[in-house]
Amino acid sequence: MPWLSDDRMWEVFGTRGLFQASYGAADFGECRLAVDRVGAGGADDWYREWAALADGLVETADADAEAGRPASARDGYLRAGNTAGGAIDTARLQGRIARSNFEASIGRLRAEPGTARERIAQFDRILANSHRFIHAVMSLEAGLQTSRPVPARAAFRKLSNNVDVTLYYLAAGLRGGPPMTPADFPDLREDHHALLESTDSHEERYTLVNTESDRIVNSLNTLTGEIGAVLGGVSNYPS
Repeated sequence: MPWLSDDRMWEVFGTRGLFQASYGAADFGECRLAVDRVGAGGADDWYREWAALADGLVETADADAEAGRPASARDGYLRAGNTAGGAIDTARLQGRIARSNFEASIGRLRAEPGTARERIAQFDRILANSHRFIHAVMSLEAGLQTSRPVPARAAFRKLSNNVDVTLYYLAAGLRGGPPMTPADFPDLREDHHALLESTDSHEERYTLVNTESDRIVNSLNTLTGEIGAVLGGVSNYPS
C-alpha cells in the first residue's frame, strides 16, 4: 500500500524525502500535502509544489529565528533543505529525459536521407558541450558533499548569476524566442578572470571551483556559438 501516492513515480520521489523524518528533516503531513497538491499533474507541477513548500518552511524558519526560537528555526531550515531536494530530483529527471530525447532525435536525423553532415555535426557538438557543462556542475556538487564549506567569493556569485542568465537566453532561443546576438550575453570569460584574481583565489580550497568553473565557461561559450549558428543568430562566440 503506498504511503503518499498511487502514482509510482511520485511515491518513489516522495518517500525518498519522507525517510528523513527520523532525523527531523521531514514531516509526513507536509510531504502528503505537497503530493496531494500535485495530484495527477506532471513534473512541472511536482517541482512547483515542493519548491513552494520549501519556500514556506524557510519563511517560517526566518520568523522563528527573528523571534528568538532557534530550535524551531533549525528544524524548519532542516526540513526546507530536504524538501527542496525533492524539487531538485524532479528537475534532474526532466533534464535526463530531455537529454535522452535529444540523443534519440540526433539518431533519427542520421538515418534521414539527404541530411547534411555538417548539420549532424552541429548537433553532435551541442550534445558534447552540454555533457561537458553537466559534468563540471556535477563535479562541483560532489565537492560540496566531500569538503568543508567555505564562503563563496563575490566574484563567484557574479559568475554563477551570469551562468544562469546565459542558460536562460539559450533556453529562450531554443523555444522560439527572438534571435540572439553576442550583446545579449554576459562575458563569462571576463567573469572567470575576475574569479581567478579575487582574494584567496590561489588557496587549495578553491582549486576545484576554479577548475570546474573554467570548464563551465568554456562549454557555455561554445554552446552559445553552436546554438546561435543553428538558430541563425550568435556564431563564433569566444570560449
